[in-house]
Amino acid sequence: MPPTVWRMASQAADRVEDVALRLVDAVVPRLEARRVLPVSEYHPFVRVGTDYFGDDVRGLPEHDEFEAVLTDVYEQRFGSDRPLGERQFPSKFLYSFLEAVITACSKSREPVSANSAATRACVQELLAALETNEIECCACRYVVHLTTESGDPISCGAVEVHPLGGPRDAESLIPQHLPRAWARVREFPFIYAPPASVVIARRQGEDQEQTGHAASLDIERFLLALWLLRGATSTSGYEFQGATTSIGPYDPVLLAEPRGFIGQHKRVAVISAADRAPISALTSLVDRAQKRRSDNLIEPLAMAVHKYRRSYLYGAWYEHLADLSTALEATLSGVAKQDVLLRLKSRAASLLALDDDTAEKIFHDLGVLYDLRSTVVHGSALSEKALRKKLDTLIPDPPDGMGSVGLQLDVAVDRLRDLVRRALVARMCLADGNEPLWPLSRDGGLNVDAVLVDDELRVAWRNAWHDRLTVLGAEEAGRPAEPAISWLHDDGH
Repeated sequence: MPPTVWRMASQAADRVEDVALRLVDAVVPRLEARRVLPVSEYHPFVRVGTDYFGDDVRGLPEHDEFEAVLTDVYEQRFGSDRPLGERQFPSKFLYSFLEAVITACSKSREPVSANSAATRACVQELLAALETNEIECCACRYVVHLTTESGDPISCGAVEVHPLGGPRDAESLIPQHLPRAWARVREFPFIYAPPASVVIARRQGEDQEQTGHAASLDIERFLLALWLLRGATSTSGYEFQGATTSIGPYDPVLLAEPRGFIGQHKRVAVISAADRAPISALTSLVDRAQKRRSDNLIEPLAMAVHKYRRSYLYGAWYEHLADLSTALEATLSGVAKQDVLLRLKSRAASLLALDDDTAEKIFHDLGVLYDLRSTVVHGSALSEKALRKKLDTLIPDPPDGMGSVGLQLDVAVDRLRDLVRRALVARMCLADGNEPLWPLSRDGGLNVDAVLVDDELRVAWRNAWHDRLTVLGAEEAGRPAEPAISWLHDDGH
C-alpha cells in the first residue's frame, strides 16, 4: 500500500513556517526563565514531561495558533472528523519540533531563535514530515563477537554491519542514524565482549512501532542465518529503534532486554562480502521452511528455531541445555513417543556424521548431554564431582585454558548447540524443493528410521542435504563449527 502524501500549496507552507518560527521566539523566554535553557553541550536535548512541562508552552497564543494552522492545513491528518484510531494530534509535532530546534541550535552553537540557520532547517524538516504519513525507521543493535574482515562497514542482505573500535564507539555511531537516540538516554549500556559491531536495518511504513519492529526482525533473521552458517557466539547487547528524522511523533527507544548470552567461550564471526550469498541463501531457506505451515497452533520446526534462538539469550547453562534438547526433539524426533532418546541419537548420528565428527561420537555425546539434561530438568541433586565425571567423558581433552567446570559447561552446551544447528540445517534442506525427501508435515508418511538404517539410503540422505547446501553456496553450515576459545583469549580480532 503506497504512503499517503499530502501536498501543500506554497501559501499553506508559508503559514506553517510563519507560526512555527513565531512559536520558537515565544517559547524561548519561558524556558530560559525556568532554567531549561541553555542546555549542556554534553547533552543538548530536552524532553517534554522530563525537562519541562507542557503547561510551560500551552499558555502561549502561538501554541494554540500552531495547532489551529496544522489542523486546518492537514485536515486529513489532524481533523476532528478523523476516527480516533487514525487521527493524529498536532501537539506531537509541536513538542518534537521545539526540541529538535533546541538540539540543532545548541549543536551548531547558534542562539535558539527564529533567525538561526539551524531553526530554519528544522522548519523544512517539519514540513517534510507533515507532507507524508510514511516514516523511515531504523533498528541499531549492538552485537558482540562480530566484525568484518576489512574492518570497514559492509552491507549483508537487509542489514549493514558497522564494526566498532571500542565499546563506547556505538555512542557516536548510533546517533548518526537515529539523531534523537540520546533524547531519552543519559548513558548507553556498557558491554565488553570484543570485537563488537552495530548491526543496522531500515524499514519504511506508516506506524513507527510496527516499522521499527520489522527492522528489528531483519536483524534477527540475519543473526539466525549467521548462527546457522558459523555457530558464532555473536549475540545481542542492546538495541535502539526509532525514526531516522529529528522530528516525528515519538523519540527512539532503547531496548536492553532480552540480552544476549555472553558465556566464557567465544567463536567470533568475521564476515566479508563473500558471506553475503550464503547468509542470504540460508535466510531464504528458513523463510521457505517457515511458509510450509499447517493449521497447527504449534509447528515443530518453528518451536525448534525458537528454542535454538533462546539458547543465545542470557541465562543459566541448564536452561540452555533444556532449550536445546527441546529444539533437537522438535527437529528430528517425529511424532512417535516411544524411545525418543534412542531415536534422536540414531537419527542425529545417521544424518550429521562426518569424518571429523563420527556417528559414534555424536551418538555418545548426545547420550551424555541428555543424561545431564535429565538430571537438572527433573530437579535431581548434582555434585561437582558427579558433574566433572560427566564432563570428562564428553570433553576428555579440554582446550587450553578451558579446564574449569564453568568453561567446560560452556563447551558442553556449545556442543549441543552445534548439533542442533546442523540438525536444523539438515532438516530444512531435506524438506526443501518440490519433491522433498523428508517433508515437514509430520514424517510425510515415511518410516524415517527404516530409511536411516539402510546403508545406501542413509548415505543418500546425508549427501542430499550437503549437496543442497553446496547449491546454496553455504557448505560451511553443514560442517562442525570451529573450536570455541576462552573469552579471555586474544585471537587478534
